[in-house]
Amino acid sequence: MLKAATYRRRIKNPAPSTATDNDCVRTGNSATGSERPRAMRRAWKIAAVTALGLLALGAVEPAWLFSAASGSGLTGQTTVGPMCPVQRVGQVCPVGHVRMSAVVTRHDWPGVAAFIRTDGQGRFRVHLAPGRYTIHVVRSPWRSSPTPFLRRSTIPVTVHSHAYARVDVGYDSGIR
Repeated sequence: MLKAATYRRRIKNPAPSTATDNDCVRTGNSATGSERPRAMRRAWKIAAVTALGLLALGAVEPAWLFSAASGSGLTGQTTVGPMCPVQRVGQVCPVGHVRMSAVVTRHDWPGVAAFIRTDGQGRFRVHLAPGRYTIHVVRSPWRSSPTPFLRRSTIPVTVHSHAYARVDVGYDSGIR
């Protein structure tokens, strides 16, 4: 376990105006934040500038921008159909559900706003701030089989304040 070091000023002259940040020495005594050495403050400044630069470039996104403080987001389900080769009158043909992975992007912000993974029943729920988004399906549940086919790979959706937008992703089973 690492032991945190604290700093205090080495006072050559009793007058407080003569001590500088370069006069700091490492001790076991506690000190206030203003008594940290210049190198420590410089490291924090570099970290802050780097984080702001990455935000400006869109390389990372602050999670609080897309949080669901207002109780809004996306909800939906994947479906596969038709599942019966011949559907007769009065016969109910079951609807299949599949797993899916998708990426959600926001129209007015570069980068990824959220990731979607469905459960075993094909359901998903993602908390997002109000705005216009696009869902990009990145992985179909069938890796080796050519069917079923995804009906739409990108789905535009608008999330309103205090509401969950319903999005259903449909797959075509290929059965005719």
